[in-house]
Amino acid sequence: MELYTDRTPEAVKNATGLHLITEATPNGKKVQIMLEELKDVYGLEWTTSLIDLETDEQKEDWFLHLNPNGRIPLLLDNTLTQPFPVMESSAELLYLSDNFDKDNVFGFDNKREHSEAVQWLFFWQASGQPNQGQNNHFSKSAPEKIPYAISRFKTETLRIYNVLELRLSGHYTAIPRQYLAGAGKGKYSIADVGTWPWVRSWKYAGFTDEEMAGFPYLLQWIARIADRPAAKELPRTPPQIQAISPLSSVNSNQFASLNDEADQTSDSPIFQPAMSFKGKKPAEETTSAWTVSLFSLIAQQREAMPT
Repeated sequence: MELYTDRTPEAVKNATGLHLITEATPNGKKVQIMLEELKDVYGLEWTTSLIDLETDEQKEDWFLHLNPNGRIPLLLDNTLTQPFPVMESSAELLYLSDNFDKDNVFGFDNKREHSEAVQWLFFWQASGQPNQGQNNHFSKSAPEKIPYAISRFKTETLRIYNVLELRLSGHYTAIPRQYLAGAGKGKYSIADVGTWPWVRSWKYAGFTDEEMAGFPYLLQWIARIADRPAAKELPRTPPQIQAISPLSSVNSNQFASLNDEADQTSDSPIFQPAMSFKGKKPAEETTSAWTVSLFSLIAQQREAMPT
C-alpha cells in the first residue's frame, strides 16, 4: 500500500529522519518530550508537522493512509529503506526506546525493570488517560452537563491518581520513589514520559488544591519532571499554532522556539479535551450526541432507583 497520496503535504512527503505529526495535546507532548530527551543525550535530530485539529485534518484521506485511526501524534521513521509510520503515543515511546535509546538511558537492561516500565506505561494509557480525557470532555465540552458522567469520571481519575500516589510514596514497599519504574527509588523512563503530560494538567481537569493535597508524592513527581529541559519545551497555544497553518514543517529547534512561558502552567489552554464538538462533521456530532444521551438515560435510571 502506498503511504502517500496526491493530497499528502510536501512537508510530510519530503521529511527525512524522524518526523512527528502532532498538535499541542498531552499525547503529542509525550512523544515530543521523548524526542527532546533523545536529542539531548544522543544529538538525535527530528522534524515536526503541526496538524489542524479544529478542521479535522487528521481525518483526511492522506492522514488515514498513515494512521487509519485518524489520531495524533503520528511518528514517521524515515531512517529505514521505506518510511515506517508508528501510531499510538505509547507505542511511539516504546519504538523510540527500542530503536534510538541504545544505552537505555530512558529504559532498562534488566527485564524485570523493563516490564515494570511497560506496565506503568500501559496503566496510564488504559486507565488514566481515558478517564481524565472523559472527565475533561463532560466537565468542559459536552453540550449538556450530566452530573453522573462528571462525577463518574472525576472520581475514577482521582482514584487513578491515588494509585500513582501509592506507587510513588512506597506505601506497600516502605521505599518512597522518585519515578514509576526501576529498582529502589526508580529511574526516569518512558513510564514517566507517558504519564506526566496528562497528570500535570490536573488544574485544567478541574481538580482543586484541596483535592490534590492528598497526593503529596504525586505533586513532587510532577514538579521533578517539570524541571527537566525536555519537559519545558511546550508548544504554543492553539491560536498561535494556527498562525503557521496549513500543515507546515519545522525542525526541533524551531519547534522549541514556538514556546511561551505562559504555556508552562498546568491549566494552559493547550490541554484541550479529547473530544470537542467544534468543527466536527455531522456523523461525529451524532456519535457524541449518542454518548451524551446514553449518560442522560443512565442518570435518569439512577435517580429513579429506590434509595
